[in-house]
Amino acid sequence: MTICELLAKVDYRLRPLIINNFPKFGVHMYSLTRKFFLNALAAESFDGKKEIPTSKSKVLWGIKFNTPLFNAAGMYKYGEGYNTVYHQGAGAFLCGTATANKREGNIKNGVKHPFISYPVSESASNWMGLPNYGFESLARKLQNIDKKDGCPIGVSISPDPSEEPSVAVQGVIDGLRIFQDTQADFIEINESCPNVPHQCDIDDSGLDKLLVKRLERISNKFISNRTRNLPLIIKFSNDTSLELVPKLMKLLID
Repeated sequence: MTICELLAKVDYRLRPLIINNFPKFGVHMYSLTRKFFLNALAAESFDGKKEIPTSKSKVLWGIKFNTPLFNAAGMYKYGEGYNTVYHQGAGAFLCGTATANKREGNIKNGVKHPFISYPVSESASNWMGLPNYGFESLARKLQNIDKKDGCPIGVSISPDPSEEPSVAVQGVIDGLRIFQDTQADFIEINESCPNVPHQCDIDDSGLDKLLVKRLERISNKFISNRTRNLPLIIKFSNDTSLELVPKLMKLLID
């Protein structure tokens, strides 16, 4: 039994007791130990790989994915974990959202990167605030990954919420150029993080004019002169107004 399996078994028994009776302690404990557990999971060694039927594989944008499922960006915040998700049978590995500059993330009531899991629904809440070491650091880590066929590497990036809009979008463009020269196979631009402040300027149609300008600049400065196949995905929140979806789709296609 691995250390992660042992910790998971113990936690399964203790979590209802801790959360139901000592919720504040639970927030402190899980926030403190989450990173330790994920680092341990990323460092696990595996005897074999979870085999997935070849019928489940997909080819999107000319890239092969062994399955249509892979980890969300919020799981491995600092670029570790490729070996783990590959052996678990994931169709890709997505690095946690990075910004141009290093970010420490959120602290609330003395708790760094607040996180709590729920024993009944088996869901969780977090308020991390995009902690990361910056584009340059993540790019160096990507180059050390022993990438496998059918498990491409994705990178999630975001405008730095602490910067002015024009500076933040230039940071994104610089980041796209940095990751273009790495093993990254696709890029996710995170426009939906609820844990950081967002600057908005909504027009009469409901679209954010700052978002429109940001995407237009990315298109003109990067997409139009990419040097290789590097698809860009824009991630919006699941609480995006349904009325806005057709307008967003037209904007992205344009």
